Amino acid sequence: MKRPIIGSRPGLARLVLIVIAAMLLLSAYLIHQADKPETIQTEITVREGETLWSIAETNCPNKDPREVIHQIEKVNHLGEYLRPGDVLTIPKEVGAAREASK
Repeated sequence: MKRPIIGSRPGLARLVLIVIAAMLLLSAYLIHQADKPETIQTEITVREGETLWSIAETNCPNKDPREVIHQIEKVNHLGEYLRPGDVLTIPKEVGAAREASK
């Protein structure tokens, strides 16, 4: 007759190890989630003569414009062309300077 898992020492040891492993995985996940900045987005309307480069430099002067452009393209699923009147979603930390210049 098989002994119940809780009643036997080897079974209890396995159960304790499984619980500890689950707690470690959950802790690692929660720490990873806490490190991610909260994503808050704003919308801007493209003005005549603006390019992705100028938008990136205006909205995030302390970051590499190439990284900002990549973020903007990724969020907005942009194609080849940017036209005046297009509405772009910009991450808040990128859009902060633009809001202040209005």
